[in-house]
Amino acid sequence: MERQPVRSHKDLRVYQTAFEAAMQIFELSKKFPVEEKYSLTDQIRRSSRSVCANLAEAWRKRRYEAAFIAKLIDSEAEAAETQTWIEFAVKCNYLDVEAGRELYGTYNQVIGSLVNMTNNPTPWLMKHYNSCTHPLTRSPAHLHKKLTCFSTKANYPTKRREPRTGDVDI
Repeated sequence: MERQPVRSHKDLRVYQTAFEAAMQIFELSKKFPVEEKYSLTDQIRRSSRSVCANLAEAWRKRRYEAAFIAKLIDSEAEAAETQTWIEFAVKCNYLDVEAGRELYGTYNQVIGSLVNMTNNPTPWLMKHYNSCTHPLTRSPAHLHKKLTCFSTKANYPTKRREPRTGDVDI
């Protein structure tokens, strides 16, 4: 089976898995007691949906590695929060133990995929375009070589700051 290219966050298997799990949670949580409507029900639905929303944001921030990784980490945290709410739902007998185990396992897979993406972001990042060479940003002056183009600072690796005296090393 040939892999299709990833053109959108919706093409990511991790997104599809998280989305299906969030929809499953939505359906299962309809059976939760009314008194849980503004607590457990709301929280488990919100956190499960937030996994997908943060993945979508991460996908749009692929131009900047740090921003991309930050959103992946947010998504991972929301997946872990969802697991906590699943545990509460099972312990309160709102969710069948087997359904809880299945969902918990699904979120373990989601977290694993997110950790892998976070630890190896390079294949997912967008390639930077130099405004001098990208055809959509060239002006007639560039085409006639009347201007000299300089690379942007974003194309160079950044220096790591050395700790200063008084910095806390944790």
